[in-house]
Amino acid sequence: MDERMTLIDHLLCDDKLVELIAEDFSRRYPLSSKTGRKSTPVEVIFRMLALKHLRCLSYEKTIRNVKESLTLRQFCRIYFNPLPNKSTLIRWANTLSEQTLKKMNQRLTQIATQLEITKGRKIRTDGTVVATNIHFPSDNSLLCDGVKVITRILSQAKSIILENSKLVNLGIFRNRYRTARRISRQIDSLSKTRNESGKQKRTQAYVKLI
Repeated sequence: MDERMTLIDHLLCDDKLVELIAEDFSRRYPLSSKTGRKSTPVEVIFRMLALKHLRCLSYEKTIRNVKESLTLRQFCRIYFNPLPNKSTLIRWANTLSEQTLKKMNQRLTQIATQLEITKGRKIRTDGTVVATNIHFPSDNSLLCDGVKVITRILSQAKSIILENSKLVNLGIFRNRYRTARRISRQIDSLSKTRNESGKQKRTQAYVKLI
């Protein structure tokens, strides 16, 4: 292993980190820790999930990389034993609670502070790679979002506009977001068609949305 992976390997040997994960895994079923056949060792799952996160891999690629590398087999404590499949890895990953992940981050920060790697006071992230709960920005969805924002602004400004002008067409305050959303869904549906008729209908829908 290179120097970086050796250091990470040393950090992941921390008993408290493994205990946190083992505690979550034992709650999957009432008697998970006492009965049933032998499962994949907690340390193996922990290290494979850590490797997936470190290298930004999919579950499939994580398993493939570990399978093909003696170094990664050693890092994950797999050695020459069979690897867990993708479904098993996903199932165990979903078992980890948000609270446990917070405790793990706190423990890692504590270890890094003790080793003088960081002071643990600030965190720096790159906004281009931080996951966020937002839909894919297609043309029609952005137009639909625009309608939503304009409708909200007009609704907030309605009282001020009517107070200063009596000749305003009340139709401009109508909430058109539902209509825009319906047209947007129609465009999504028409995007799957490849014939000329579908393309023409999609263009007409865009014109109507705009």
